[in-house]
Amino acid sequence: MTADADIIVSQRQNVLTLPRRSIRATANGSVPVTILQRGQAVSRTVEIGVVGDLNVEIVSGLQEGDQVVTTQ
Repeated sequence: MTADADIIVSQRQNVLTLPRRSIRATANGSVPVTILQRGQAVSRTVEIGVVGDLNVEIVSGLQEGDQVVTTQ
């Protein structure tokens, strides 16, 4: 017999997230990202929190509505 189970280790609500594949985390939890600001690409460092299978929580450095530039 087999079984599938999901175990929730941590959960947050009403937070900003980015797709996990769009960032590269560092040891101290800060991540450089590129955002569009007045039509120009600008580098900014953000702090990450909970990391899931698909998304990463953004603790600081971004605001709702910021446009993050990612590569595919």
